[in-house]
Amino acid sequence: MSGEIITPGAADQGDAFAIFATASPTLDTVRRLGRLFEWCEQQRGLRTKLDSKDPKHHKIAKARFTGIPDDHVLYGAERLFSAAELESAPEWWLHAAIGLTFDSLSNGKKVSPNVRAGIVDSMLFDQAVHAGYDPGFSAPVIVEMAREVRRTTKEYLPMPAKILELCAESRARFARRRVITSLLMGIRQTAEDLLIETGEVKVGDDDEYEFKPDEALQQWLSGQRPVPLLSSSTG
Repeated sequence: MSGEIITPGAADQGDAFAIFATASPTLDTVRRLGRLFEWCEQQRGLRTKLDSKDPKHHKIAKARFTGIPDDHVLYGAERLFSAAELESAPEWWLHAAIGLTFDSLSNGKKVSPNVRAGIVDSMLFDQAVHAGYDPGFSAPVIVEMAREVRRTTKEYLPMPAKILELCAESRARFARRRVITSLLMGIRQTAEDLLIETGEVKVGDDDEYEFKPDEALQQWLSGQRPVPLLSSSTG
């Protein structure tokens, strides 16, 4: 769900690209949906109910229907975000990824293996770190944390407590992204309902493909999923 898990052999080779690539599908989805997430967060009193008799609402519906991915894609994204929030990467992967996080910093190789192991131990066995979740963190959470560490570390290396804090913050962001993705589904559906009422969208236009959300998401990420078109006979 969070992407294909690579074999331990890649970790032994210290291949950062291979280790972190397991989170790519999820983080690519975050990047592509980023503007829609920002738009949702910035809205105040977001109008979800639309009146087909109001020209302004009609314009809004068109923009939302064409600007928000279809529910096949969004459901695939929601599944990835849920996995990123709830599912842990394997223990061997956590060790490899934490090691690579420090090794990617100019002075990170000075960090003792015991410190690195201790961070993973806290992730897996400290209930205070779990905060009601199952033990561990997902690959997308760890990779987001690693990127933030590289972006913000200017002199002193982060302490284990900071690493764990950044992971918890990333997990919370994925929970929020999951909620917003669900909201986007509802917003687009409302827009589609109005356009069906006006005859610009035929019932089932979005259902011409078999419901395979993971496949639909990959098509969308690669630019191969068709953008829905409106009928030119009305409006």
